[in-house]
Amino acid sequence: MLSTHPDPVVTRRSSDRPHRVRWLIAIAAAVALSASSAEAQCPPGSFIVSGSVQGTGGVPLGGYDIDILDAQGNPLDLSQDFTLANGTFTLTVCQVIPAGFYTVVINPPTGSNYFVGTFPNEIIQQGAVLGPFVLTEGVRVTGTVRTETGVAIQSADLQFSDSASGVLVQYSNESTNALGQFDVLIDPGTWDINFRDLPGFTVPVGPYVEVTLRDRIINTSTNLGIITLRNGYPMNGTVLGATGMPLNGADIDLRDPDTGDEVELSGDITGLVAGPGQFSILIPTGDWELEVEPPPGSNLAGTVQNITMVAPGPLNVPTIQLVAGVPVSGVVTNGVTAVPNVDLDFIITATQVEIPTADDNAGPNGAFSVVVAPNTYDIQFKPPFSTGLAPLQLDAVVVSAMTNLGSVALSAGNALTGNITLNGAPLAEARVTLAQAGQPVVTFGNRSNSLGDYALRQVPGIYDVTVTPPAGVSASPVTVSGVDLTTDEVLDVDLGGVNPIPPPPVTGLSCSGTTTDASLTWSNGAGDYDSIVVRRGGIVIATLGGQATSFLDAGLPASSYTYQVRAVRTGLESGDTSCSVIVGSPAQQPFVRGEVNGDGSINIADAIGLLLVLFDNTVPVPPCADALDANDDGSMNIADAIFLLQFLFNAGANPPTPYPNAGLDPTPDALNCF
Repeated sequence: MLSTHPDPVVTRRSSDRPHRVRWLIAIAAAVALSASSAEAQCPPGSFIVSGSVQGTGGVPLGGYDIDILDAQGNPLDLSQDFTLANGTFTLTVCQVIPAGFYTVVINPPTGSNYFVGTFPNEIIQQGAVLGPFVLTEGVRVTGTVRTETGVAIQSADLQFSDSASGVLVQYSNESTNALGQFDVLIDPGTWDINFRDLPGFTVPVGPYVEVTLRDRIINTSTNLGIITLRNGYPMNGTVLGATGMPLNGADIDLRDPDTGDEVELSGDITGLVAGPGQFSILIPTGDWELEVEPPPGSNLAGTVQNITMVAPGPLNVPTIQLVAGVPVSGVVTNGVTAVPNVDLDFIITATQVEIPTADDNAGPNGAFSVVVAPNTYDIQFKPPFSTGLAPLQLDAVVVSAMTNLGSVALSAGNALTGNITLNGAPLAEARVTLAQAGQPVVTFGNRSNSLGDYALRQVPGIYDVTVTPPAGVSASPVTVSGVDLTTDEVLDVDLGGVNPIPPPPVTGLSCSGTTTDASLTWSNGAGDYDSIVVRRGGIVIATLGGQATSFLDAGLPASSYTYQVRAVRTGLESGDTSCSVIVGSPAQQPFVRGEVNGDGSINIADAIGLLLVLFDNTVPVPPCADALDANDDGSMNIADAIFLLQFLFNAGANPPTPYPNAGLDPTPDALNCF
């Protein structure tokens, strides 16, 4: 859940040893002050309060400052108001206050990855024990903002919006320093990160065209590298509707005609910041495609025109009049059921220019209705990756009047996933495109994220895959030929080196278990593997030579394990081949809880047998004592017999797992099952 944290101003803390030594000395000196000396400096009747502060996983947090606020938000006078290395504190309120509810604020030291913690309604009185106070841990986003000539930008503003909801979340230190650097503590999540100048504060003085990094997955501290803000120059214009009246609510977009990349614009809705039907926005110099998307729900068609901005501007665009369009409708399916949230793009067949459209996603029932100007279009259908479907293009669809495409069925698509790097470092915003016989194939979701990861789908086949770096990155596109997408494929590409195709996976993987070991055997799908990686539960446990065909995982505790084996060749990995196995031990063998006598069923004989074991010294404990722990409380006693009898004759609860099928005890205890 996203929240706004009142976190402190964030700066980097030096990691040099003298600093840490001084900090420890200061803590030690403060600890040396006894509670009695603190009381001696405080008025009679001062409260002594103790407690503790913890971080993620209960880790103690030392060196954290503590404030206590009264109902008006005024801080109380405190002595020894910090946590020790073990996270505990004992402080004195050096003023006479009434016992009651107060707010406790925990302030992390400079450079901490924890947010300030605010805890209202804490009872403060003599001898009060507070907490433990658990602080929320964040991740740091760092980088540098520069002009297009490489000059650092001071006081550039950052904004973080949740990618899914669009909610703007405020954090501290959301601006760059004199070196153009930023260091912001945020919650883990997927973010749209906006960079913009603040008129009157930004140095060098702008204006600049803002930049937004979208759908950035940030679950660990991340350096975004260099963010370039280009100088912006004014572009003005007016949009009219089909009747010639000013049109408010039209969306103005700017796109690079070579790469198709969209430029982030501010105030790009007509009538929003200018007069009726007007727009006034900042754009960079260069050649651009100016797109005008009509307001949602209108019967107007969007339009595209080419423009050129020359410094210092302004560029006054001739009046743009939108014409009435015609709807193109239908339903998207997977051949059986409707598919929602499919994105539609309309590309003029003759020019291959994509036109702006409104309301161009299939609804919850798969239905769509998109208004376009009469023309001949290539219509692309781009489903979300999670649907398991491949994109589809309908070529040369003539739209001269209202057009119903009927049911548009999408085919299942295999996944092409991987990671894009540049000399080993993750590369964001790289484009992954597919082609067959030299002809491009429609793709969707083909931009790498902040970790360099991408994921797209296409119908089974053999493809040439091209990876193109984002604008401004000094690297050439790389094409990997003959990628086999007849099954899901993993393709990692480094734009700084040679990129052969991934090796085929191993075949015939088999797993077998003993009381303590798991044994894996397989056949190699190729004779030129460099290595073979073995994972247990997704974690690498061994890297073997490329000719290996077996592996022994020894000394395992009793449990169920899943293994993945992956081949590696010239730095590229094959897809996973998986198997699962149960490993037992003398202290843990599969059993059915409550099945005491081993006859294969639970009945009155099992309850009697359990009572005999408990009260007749001549009856030995059976080899699987764990089966006698019918209620799974970790012990064997009369309560187990009562539990079984209630289960059998009084509609009592079923025995806990493992029941009704044999399995391992999910709650290990002192009882054995030999």
